[in-house]
Amino acid sequence: MERHLAFVLALVIPTLVVASGTAASAEPRLFKGVPIMPGGHVAEDSIVYPDGVVVVPAGVGIEAFDSCPSGKVCLFADPNWAGNMVQFSTCCAWVNLSNYGFNNTASSWRNRLNVDAQIADGAGGVSPRLCLNNGSYSSSMPSGWNNAASSIRVRDGAGYC
Repeated sequence: MERHLAFVLALVIPTLVVASGTAASAEPRLFKGVPIMPGGHVAEDSIVYPDGVVVVPAGVGIEAFDSCPSGKVCLFADPNWAGNMVQFSTCCAWVNLSNYGFNNTASSWRNRLNVDAQIADGAGGVSPRLCLNNGSYSSSMPSGWNNAASSIRVRDGAGYC
């Protein structure tokens, strides 16, 4: 009987460990309610990614027009520059917002770069696209764009929308 019980436990326990480990690793960790996507780490009150993208959870710092730092283009989860904010500055390639837990989330924006940026409805820059001119901002998205952006591209110095 003991031998039978030990055999059953030897089969069942590793299965439970593997199953629970797989389920836990599939869900991203959270920082102040914001998912930490692969490659991200918490630094002070933000989630920082190796490519320089920063996600700032709502309630951290100032949730207002001025919370987007100089030299960044920022997307905000809520109108009037509120809610979670994601910041970009690296140019040229389309970046999928899902990489930062921000897909179909943007409701306002500010561009504090000296170049234009674009957001696209589809991943990888698939059209339609909306230009975020350098130095411009909006407290809400234009018609059809609220919670619709799936990717963003910061333009280089010679490329404007």
